[in-house]
Amino acid sequence: AVDGKPMIVQVVSSAEQADLEPVIVIEKEDSILKKLTGGKYTYVIQPAATGPVEAVRLGVEALPADVHELVIACGDQPFFSAETFRHLAATVRPGGNEFTLTNFFIPTGSEWAQYYHHGAQLLRHADMTVREVRPPSKNDQTTSGELAHPIYAAQVPFLRNVLGQIPVQ
Repeated sequence: AVDGKPMIVQVVSSAEQADLEPVIVIEKEDSILKKLTGGKYTYVIQPAATGPVEAVRLGVEALPADVHELVIACGDQPFFSAETFRHLAATVRPGGNEFTLTNFFIPTGSEWAQYYHHGAQLLRHADMTVREVRPPSKNDQTTSGELAHPIYAAQVPFLRNVLGQIPVQ
């Protein structure tokens, strides 16, 4: 918990405040996530611990047909704000990026809750092959710490195509 709230609650609250709908929570069968988050989202059971690719695949399969972009966040990353979720989602709207990620460093010591955003951009040729990955920019203020899990935004057709190329475990 951070500030007395479970991390997952902070993550889904940021997504909800950003007006991202639906909010889909991937959980294991005996999970308490539904109880922790008030049961007000879409919950999908990941039957086995098959990893994050399968979790993403399950989440994409649960999307309504009219959803064309999505944001993917881990439930243990509570410091992304609603503003960050909105900004990230905007990068993959029609005419934008097919895929965007943002990341942050958790500084060492007692300042771990302060974070600095970094972004990377995936550029593709017309045939969808990657032509360039522009790495995250360096932030002079961040000198040490742990790189945390990023959150991602993607156009749903692009993500379906990528997931279709990854074997099901």
